[in-house]
Amino acid sequence: MKRLMLCGLWAAAALAAAAGCSEPEEPAGTPPVELRLEASAERVAAGEEVAFTVYADGEPVTDATVRRADTGAELAGNFSADEAGCYRFVAEREGMRSDETVVAVNAPFEEEGSFYRRVLVQKFTGTWCIYCPQMTSLLDQLGEERPDRMVHMSVHINDGFSITDGTELAYTFGIMGIPQAVFDYRSVESSRLPDLRSALDTELGSYPARCGIALRTERSAGGPLRIEARVRCSEEGDYQVCCAVVEDSLYSEGGTAPDHLYHHVLRRFVGASCLGLSLGRCERGWEYPLLFECTLPERWNTEQCRAVVYVLAERNGERYVTNAVSVPLEGSCGFDREPAAEA
Repeated sequence: MKRLMLCGLWAAAALAAAAGCSEPEEPAGTPPVELRLEASAERVAAGEEVAFTVYADGEPVTDATVRRADTGAELAGNFSADEAGCYRFVAEREGMRSDETVVAVNAPFEEEGSFYRRVLVQKFTGTWCIYCPQMTSLLDQLGEERPDRMVHMSVHINDGFSITDGTELAYTFGIMGIPQAVFDYRSVESSRLPDLRSALDTELGSYPARCGIALRTERSAGGPLRIEARVRCSEEGDYQVCCAVVEDSLYSEGGTAPDHLYHHVLRRFVGASCLGLSLGRCERGWEYPLLFECTLPERWNTEQCRAVVYVLAERNGERYVTNAVSVPLEGSCGFDREPAAEA
């Protein structure tokens, strides 16, 4: 009995000693410092300077490095540029890196003729619609008659490709049934080739482009999709820029398309809704850049996706699309011009 008691006492003493010799618990980890880069202006004219302030946990610091995010070049002092574009910057300090800050620079350009005009055609459709393949065929035929004059966007209603923005578009244009085609946010037509042709020719003939659009897209592995749009204005006015992603060759089992494939399907708007981002009051002869960013779901086939950018203008209180362009992801286009009139 005594031996058992002594063994128990020895075990308790050993546990107490072990507890006394154990390493003290480390305090909870210090939360990482939040680094933030702030520009004195988000949009400036060519030649104007932009100053940057770096904040660490909300407090300004002076020992951080500011550099261009695209080139890695360190910035010494304030920033200014003579060329229009969207310039991206980051701050670095003690191993920390801020999110990117974008500065847009507006700049004048030399006018060299009328900008090439393309009409935005939004086809309201559905995989269940038995009459919609006929409109698709008619629009394809119209595209052969008027090559490179239309930018297509298929807005699906009540099927597996429907999105909230598409429903809002249908409500905006008063779409009560499908198929329907909307030309430049203005003319709504059904499945008759003469009506579709007339709507397209009216847009091209009566509403010349008030601006040109250049587009460049890039997407790094695992990174966001960046779409840089540059808008050159040939008329003073208030403009808004819309950006969307469409996808081709989407398969729908049981769909009414002959091959069950659907093209130009609206997948999402980028940066804003179908009303776009405002450029404010723009001057004639000036270029205005915009940068759109988004992350694409892995299930999307990016090789079959395209970026669509169009510009809304206003005439007599009516807002309409004045020009549109489309390029593949990781593609680009410049400022196209109308061909010179024959003598």
